[in-house]
Amino acid sequence: MENNNKDLAQGSFIEKWPTWLRWLLFIPSAIIVPALFLIIQIIFQTWFLDIGGKAFLLVLMRGVIYGGGFIFVGTFVAPKNQKAISIFLLVIISMIIGIGIFSAILIKSPLINIIEDLIMLISAGYTTHYIFQELK
Repeated sequence: MENNNKDLAQGSFIEKWPTWLRWLLFIPSAIIVPALFLIIQIIFQTWFLDIGGKAFLLVLMRGVIYGGGFIFVGTFVAPKNQKAISIFLLVIISMIIGIGIFSAILIKSPLINIIEDLIMLISAGYTTHYIFQELK
């Protein structure tokens, strides 16, 4: 049987939090990453860079950070069973992305929206793989 006692948060301030608090905050913390990135992106995009919202590199960056950040931060905050938590979060984000792709196809949204969703899914999957490798 595998030793699943490793903690991604080992050595960080989160390790010192009580277990009940870490369980309470693992999903909200996973949601905060995309929200913070969206706020930062809007500020830089409108105030400093003055570029359109569909600039391809921003879409790539947004997809990678939304998918990977959601999985990694949620798993990082969870106190135990981090492999199972990463799979759980991957299933959640995959269902959300599936609904997003399906609705984008239905309303004939631009292709860039579907590409962003696919990048988000790939990023989330890779982050889950990375977590599995770290917790060996």
